[in-house]
Amino acid sequence: MAAAEPQVMTTVCNHWWWRPGWRVGRHYYACHLTLDDQPELRAAYVNSDGPAQPIADALSNTNPQPVTVTFGTASVLVSHRDHRMYEWTQATPIPIGPGQDE
Repeated sequence: MAAAEPQVMTTVCNHWWWRPGWRVGRHYYACHLTLDDQPELRAAYVNSDGPAQPIADALSNTNPQPVTVTFGTASVLVSHRDHRMYEWTQATPIPIGPGQDE
């Protein structure tokens, strides 16, 4: 089977838009992984609608390198985005990896 042709994205959408069925006060669960003394990982969010090309251009000038990381904890969080930002309460930290249950 031949690989599908990549789709070209011409626009980006505001990351904070309300998804179907979401409203102020709606909470959801999320899982966050915590790094133990490792390089920091960052994510970028789009906060307005607009053309995708400037973002594609900026990313094309990066030279990401693979890294090995160790995750020490997975935390299950109860989150919401009522104020156009993530707000959460840590629900349950779960140790992961070898020797974490000692």
